[in-house]
Amino acid sequence: MPTKAISFTETVHFKVIDTPDYEGEEYPSYFKLLKGKLKIPVGSERQLRLATDVEDNYFVRKEGRGTIEFPQLSKISFLDFKLADGFLNIVVKHNGSEVEKIPNLIIGISDDTANRFEIEVPVEIIPPQLDEDLKLPKLMSVEKSKWADFEPEYTVDEIARIPNWQELKRIEVNIDSLAFNELAQMQVTDRERAKKVLRNQMFFISIWLYFELKDYVEHDNSGFTRDQVFNRSL
Repeated sequence: MPTKAISFTETVHFKVIDTPDYEGEEYPSYFKLLKGKLKIPVGSERQLRLATDVEDNYFVRKEGRGTIEFPQLSKISFLDFKLADGFLNIVVKHNGSEVEKIPNLIIGISDDTANRFEIEVPVEIIPPQLDEDLKLPKLMSVEKSKWADFEPEYTVDEIARIPNWQELKRIEVNIDSLAFNELAQMQVTDRERAKKVLRNQMFFISIWLYFELKDYVEHDNSGFTRDQVFNRSL
């Protein structure tokens, strides 16, 4: 992963890896938590994910079917679960209206063999404002008069930058790039509102691209042209 700032400018290089289809074992040898603790915002639902080595039809096949047992708790509901490609995904919901202590969840999984797994899941109910999944990076608008203040200097072709690919804390949107110049030529009723909508759209596209590319960008100063940004967001 690069350590320098990266902007959307010209080309991003991808390494294409041919991965075979997942083929699990007939019976599982493990179910493992991917995170040490399940954090659920008050009154919300989150996905609990377990890694395993069993085949996808383990819970639905006729012979040797696995069963899953959830604890009975008034403040916690288990809405759904799905086994696919070596991961068991379970949707867990908090039924309360305030931060409170919840005992560790004990999820039991067994089948007609001697297999019996008990997965203990620590749970923390957190305030909505502390939900890490909802934290957005800072949006910074960059005008042409400020291009020279950045290294490397902005150009009209650059639509956005993510200064730090190690941690998504800020996204810079070039509001004097070609996309915004073209918007200025259009007949719109409220030009400032249209400019703000376009800026916000680039901001959220950049967030999506960050999670798509943060593990695949190979070279510093790689990036997207404006058309590639739009095409990748379709």
